[in-house]
Amino acid sequence: SESPGEIARVMELYPWARDYTDVYDRFGLLGPRSLFAHGIHLSERECARLSETGSTVIHCPTSNSFLGSGIMRMAHMAKAERPVAIGVATDVGGGTSYSMLATLAEAYKLQMLAGYKPTATELFRLATRGNAARIGLVARDR
Repeated sequence: SESPGEIARVMELYPWARDYTDVYDRFGLLGPRSLFAHGIHLSERECARLSETGSTVIHCPTSNSFLGSGIMRMAHMAKAERPVAIGVATDVGGGTSYSMLATLAEAYKLQMLAGYKPTATELFRLATRGNAARIGLVARDR
């Protein structure tokens, strides 16, 4: 769910699906070991399903801003009734830096534009222990 065009194409290819996430779900690809990049245009239903299955959305802020895809809203992912686990990555295929510090700086700016002010501690934890938890290197936490 990085761009409206991508979502439209997926719906053309899989007309039976309720939404983009449903395609992954129907093929058994949602779960605690699943990492999905971007997650910019996820609906409430999609977030609920990702939360229910323990799937993770990976925030790629330098890519999203460089490509003009939109903003993955951390506050949207964190809703208490259906929290979606998130990680953070550089996505150098569409991004502008390998540096996690530059990536965190971009994440901060984008989240501020979205009306959410993450703390430095929150972002640093997301990039370190948080990412380690998402890939199973430490006990999973939210």
